[in-house]
Amino acid sequence: MKLWIGYGTEHSANLVIIGHFKTANDAIEAKELIDKLTNIVQEGVTSGRLSESDGLENGKFSGEQLNFFTANNIESYAYSDMISFLYEYNSFVDGTKLIITTNDLMTSGFVNTMIAKSAKLEIYSAHDYKDTGYGR
Repeated sequence: MKLWIGYGTEHSANLVIIGHFKTANDAIEAKELIDKLTNIVQEGVTSGRLSESDGLENGKFSGEQLNFFTANNIESYAYSDMISFLYEYNSFVDGTKLIITTNDLMTSGFVNTMIAKSAKLEIYSAHDYKDTGYGR
């Protein structure tokens, strides 16, 4: 008999991030920033202008990313934060809250964006808190 013991990274976090903002407009603006940056990163990878490591993990931001940061007066991103925008997630605004659900634990890009827009954050696994109505 053979036993297989292994380690896997299956991305099954069922994570919920809730940004609580002072106004509904702040929540909308944070969602728009996340959506725009997601498009920049994903289109860059899809088109071949960025590899998954260029501007994501190897210490170089793309020109589009730098222009985005400058235009939106955001200076809090690290290179590794960009990987957050590659994975699938769902986001929606509910009043003064921006809710993001994802199966991945690489979320620092979302967190930094919400903090830059003055959010108070709540982060938890919907596996452990099933009664919240968020997550899978």
